[in-house]
Amino acid sequence: MLTFRPGADRERRILVGTEDSEYGNARNTCGLGMTMNSKRDELRLLVNSRQPIITVETAEEERLEALLFEVATEMDVPLFRWSVTKGLARYRGEAMYNSDAPEAALTNIAMVAGDGIFLLKDFARYCENDKVCRRLRELAGQFRTARRSIVISAAKVELPEDLLGDVAECAFALPTAEELAAGVKDVIRETSARSMMAMELGADGAMLLARNLVGLPMEEALRTLRMCILERRKLDEGLLEAVLDAKRQLLDVYKRQRRSFSARPFGIRWRC
Repeated sequence: MLTFRPGADRERRILVGTEDSEYGNARNTCGLGMTMNSKRDELRLLVNSRQPIITVETAEEERLEALLFEVATEMDVPLFRWSVTKGLARYRGEAMYNSDAPEAALTNIAMVAGDGIFLLKDFARYCENDKVCRRLRELAGQFRTARRSIVISAAKVELPEDLLGDVAECAFALPTAEELAAGVKDVIRETSARSMMAMELGADGAMLLARNLVGLPMEEALRTLRMCILERRKLDEGLLEAVLDAKRQLLDVYKRQRRSFSARPFGIRWRC
């Protein structure tokens, strides 16, 4: 659920089949059973409770953006997003002029009137700068009087101690089997139509495949499924074991190399 800095555990443990596997130093204190609805509820609660800074550790930027957009829409508040390459912009809107520099981004945020959620990607690295840190602290004080929250995301988020009193962590778990199932169905539909493969798995085949992919980020899970389908050229029961084996290879690479999910493994030989 929600955890507050400092003292958060630096290791993420996820369930793989019936075993626990460890990943790098990324934090994730949320159980795998967490649904998108509960994640949405937690974020909405944090914004409504006037939490000025929220940190989310994830490499799945698209999933996080989609979730924040849902929260913002439900709350009827605008969503803004910032990156150092694109600057600050309202979601799906044009970037504000001269807003790409971290200090400039915070200045622009301060000038936005009313409620709002501001997603700042990879912003933590710039907070070591004294001016950026000071400006963020000042904004945090101002944000406590309105539904205005800054969400700082990255595969790994570490902020200066001066900011910790204004920060709440929101754990962003890897996708559940239910979340993966929709994407799995799309991949099966797409690949079977393109390659003229008959679906030999039963009605619950998509969910069984999704369960075997739990423990991977969404994009990596669907990429793994596509790879196995293309290698096997069959949509049969053997695909279930092939997907599980391929996932184990990926988890092995992550564990050995101690990488975060933002780094894609190279040189993997898939045995499907």
